Amino acid sequence: MQRAAMGLMGDASCRRPAVAAFALVSCGILISNAAPDVGSGVWLVAALAAGVGLSLAPGVWARLALGVAVVCLGAGWFALRVHETPADFIGRAMPDGRDTPLVIEGVATESARTSEGGRGRLGRFLAIPPSSSFPVRVERAVTPDGGSLRAVGEMRVLSREVVDDVRAGDRVRITGMARGVEPPRNPGGSDSRLWSAQRLEAGALRVPARGLIERLPPSDSAWSTVRSRWWSIVGAMRERTRSVLMGAIERSPDDAHSAGRALLAAMLLGERGEPLRDVEVTFQRLGLAHMLAISGLHLGALAWAALLALRATGDRGWVEPVIIALVVLAYMIIVPAKTPVMRAGIMTLAFLLAEALGRRYDRVNTLAWIGVVILAWRPMELFAAGFQLSFGVVAALMLLAEPLRTRWFGERPDPDTLSAGAKAIEILKDWISAAVAAWAVSAPIIAHHFGIFSPLGAITTVLLAPALLAMLAIGYLMLIASAIAPSVGAVIGPALTALGSLTTQVAFLFDGGPWAAVYLPRLSVAWAVGMTMVIVVWLQRGAKSWRLRIALAVMAAWLAGACLDDGLDAHTSARIDTLAVGDGTCILVRARACAGCRSGERACDVHGAPEVMAQRRLGEPTHQEPTQQEIGGRVFVTDSLLWDCGSLRLTLGEREIPRALRALGAWRVRTVVISHEDLDHYSALPDIVGPLGVRTVLVGESFLREVEERPRGPVAFVRDEMERQGIRVLAVAAGDVVEVGGARLTFLSPPAGSVWRRANDASLVARLDVGTEAGERRFLFTGDIEAEAIASLLESEADLRANVMEAPHHGSARAFAIDFVARLDPEMVVQSTGPRRAGDDRWEDVRAARTWWTTATDGAVSVRFLRDGRIEGAGFREQEADPGRVDRHRAGSER
Repeated sequence: MQRAAMGLMGDASCRRPAVAAFALVSCGILISNAAPDVGSGVWLVAALAAGVGLSLAPGVWARLALGVAVVCLGAGWFALRVHETPADFIGRAMPDGRDTPLVIEGVATESARTSEGGRGRLGRFLAIPPSSSFPVRVERAVTPDGGSLRAVGEMRVLSREVVDDVRAGDRVRITGMARGVEPPRNPGGSDSRLWSAQRLEAGALRVPARGLIERLPPSDSAWSTVRSRWWSIVGAMRERTRSVLMGAIERSPDDAHSAGRALLAAMLLGERGEPLRDVEVTFQRLGLAHMLAISGLHLGALAWAALLALRATGDRGWVEPVIIALVVLAYMIIVPAKTPVMRAGIMTLAFLLAEALGRRYDRVNTLAWIGVVILAWRPMELFAAGFQLSFGVVAALMLLAEPLRTRWFGERPDPDTLSAGAKAIEILKDWISAAVAAWAVSAPIIAHHFGIFSPLGAITTVLLAPALLAMLAIGYLMLIASAIAPSVGAVIGPALTALGSLTTQVAFLFDGGPWAAVYLPRLSVAWAVGMTMVIVVWLQRGAKSWRLRIALAVMAAWLAGACLDDGLDAHTSARIDTLAVGDGTCILVRARACAGCRSGERACDVHGAPEVMAQRRLGEPTHQEPTQQEIGGRVFVTDSLLWDCGSLRLTLGEREIPRALRALGAWRVRTVVISHEDLDHYSALPDIVGPLGVRTVLVGESFLREVEERPRGPVAFVRDEMERQGIRVLAVAAGDVVEVGGARLTFLSPPAGSVWRRANDASLVARLDVGTEAGERRFLFTGDIEAEAIASLLESEADLRANVMEAPHHGSARAFAIDFVARLDPEMVVQSTGPRRAGDDRWEDVRAARTWWTTATDGAVSVRFLRDGRIEGAGFREQEADPGRVDRHRAGSER
């Protein structure tokens, strides 16, 4: 298999030196990323030393020295671009995680855009006033004494009020509170600081009032004036193009075509918005997400459309690729200059240049040189899924589509002997081979990055991609023609919108099938690389080799092992992970079967006699709709659960929460408990049930009463969404129990049938009992309970205690909450909150007497109940900075 893989590359040192250069530069980037403390100077000196060795060493040693030099150059360039920033970088003035007063002067690179209402499925239920934002290329920072210092970098201005008078190219002075790019708060999150550093993006500047945004007269600097004028021209071109497209496709304004309009705006101009959300989710599940992001495929369609328009005037010879390249350059200017657009543009222009030169060239070699150029431009691209997919798919089409076609359909017939129908069949064979090759090579990359596998990916590509490509070609021709005759859009726009709507409806139909998408556990880079190698050999040679079959069996076993891994180590009896979701709560609960349950030979401290546990594990309650008298005293069984899953950031459930849970090893969570009907406790539920495979949602009675009282409210919307997806929603109350692995979650409040004056007091309260070798350990979940519920709870549970507890109502510093925590006297408290409630001085006395974790400052918090009875807590940010520091926060084990 290794020889076959090498055969695909050819003799990299001779026939394809660019492939070797790309591999060596990539190795340098990987090494530098793993050793961030090594400066660029060290790497460049090492490269120079290797260069000296190259001039002195003979034969093989010279090639080795050359390879080392290229690796060191790649590592040094990565360190210079990513780990080191200029001395006048504006981001240096903003410490991580803290707001800093700042006044900047610079040029707006885009016109201010206004957003209205909340984002996400529940956005319409959250009253959010309109706000505006725009990026600014910083030129100077104003000092407190009124002076100014030269500064570089880019910041995004976020205004709480609508700003409608800032245009691209305007010079502005802005006063606000700046916050730098923050490190990840949850497992699985990428460090945005590295990506921002290579682009010199410093963070956000929040402006409370539009009066703090001042427009400045033109600068005296010639360079600043030229740059302002450039952004003004580009902004005007973008606005004109957007106006033409949106004016054409919005001639069919009815809701039936909203998805089609959103699809066209995304494919042609890179527009993203709330109308695209359902389309984006569906395309991702079907393996078609790449069609929404402007990529090489889109620019290829643009080049083809431009060629058709050009050929209508006659054959122009070598001028054709030059004119097409100019069209591609113009398109790169008028769409937002995001990395995928620029990457696709560089790739397209490079191939057009090679074509214009009229010489024979190795396409794979050219592709590798393009990769080297892009890594020199932005070295962090090596870690981007889009970069890996773009180059992986293009390489697969170049190297693997033809061998696959030959093996499946035989040798190509002579095209001169074929009829029109036979030619169409041959084109279909080409299309099927290309679609399967692209789908197969991209599948491991998508599985690694996104945890999803699309079994129908090849089929949907074959069926839907022609329509999508036709939409691209027609759309680009319409944009080109509308520049000359604006009335063209009025003719073509409605038909194009109808085609977009039909395409989305077919996609929704496929997505409704049971095998549209398979969600996967966390898969390592090694698995993705190994699986890709197996697929490459299979596409080239077929599955006849016994070595390939063994390799495939190994990869399948590896995948099965990842699916069976619950993310808990052998020393852990139970683990509670509180994700950092801002103002909200999302807590993952997992537990191993305790020793008594596993052996079946003795009574378990938590569950009682083995025969009792066996009866409980026969299954969940058989009644689906319990009466009020049946609520309380029931036993549910699950292997893990989420306690709440919400935030006032309504889009967290789309990516961040599933990604964090997958990184923790909890890629399947069958049960969710919603403590009460506040939006910040359930807003992510509609988004996470699919990726996590949720089957049952347990709620309080007040949650279902809210459905009846407000049938058009957010709670009713969520309940209806659960029913649509076939998920049970059951009410629980005090006395009900959920067996979570080897731990028991007992609901303590509210009692069945109880009614409270304040909605927060209706929050579910539960105690998790964990059996350990040193006796029982407890975690108390409190929801948002307030004075009345706390008093009732203390009255009904006179001996209530907990080793660890959730801070009531996100740590709101009310006297009754402070007294409640002090009375229970836990060893450890976990506060799930945003910055507003973090570090409140009124908690100081209680906080000082125990370990206190706050998600706003510590990131995601993990609490582990170890088998020997000890309790460990750790914050994600601290673990990322120094994994060894977790031991400093071990709570006492004998309490």
